Amino acid sequence: MTYHNNQSYKSNYQHKKSDQPAFNEPIKYYVNGDNKQIEIQLFNEVAEKWAKNLNLAQTQLRKFYNQVLNYRDQIENFSASIDGKEQKFNELLPYILMLKSKVHYAKNRKSSDVNQNFVNFIQNNLSNIKKYKDYKIFCTFFEAVVAFSKSK
Repeated sequence: MTYHNNQSYKSNYQHKKSDQPAFNEPIKYYVNGDNKQIEIQLFNEVAEKWAKNLNLAQTQLRKFYNQVLNYRDQIENFSASIDGKEQKFNELLPYILMLKSKVHYAKNRKSSDVNQNFVNFIQNNLSNIKKYKDYKIFCTFFEAVVAFSKSK
C-alpha cells in the first residue's frame, strides 16, 4: 500500500493500533505463589502466548528489553554476594518501576506502535517483582517473549 502523504499513513496506522483486542492474561512466576518453584510453562507456553498478542515492532520490544537488561547488568556487576545484589536491586527498584510510566508515554506518542497489550505486559510483570530473584525471572521471561516474537 502506497501513501502519498504522511497524514494518510498515520490515520490508517492509528486505526489499526486501536482495533487490536486487549490481551491481559495474568502472569504468575511461581507455582501456588510459594516463591520457590517457577511456573513450568512460564518461559514456554505463557511467553509464546504473550509474544503472539503483543503485535509490537521488534525495535520497540528490544528498546524496552535492553533497558531491563541494563538494570540487570548493573545489579550483577555491583557485587558477587547475594546481599550486595539485593541491595543494588533495592536501589534501582524505583527506576525499574519507572518502566511503567515510560511504556505509557510511548503508547501515547502518535508515531508509536506501543499498544495496550504491551502496557499490560509491563504492568503485569512489574507487579510480580518484589525481590531480585523475581527480577531475574522477569528478565528471562522477557527474553523468551522477545525470542517468540521473532518467530511469529
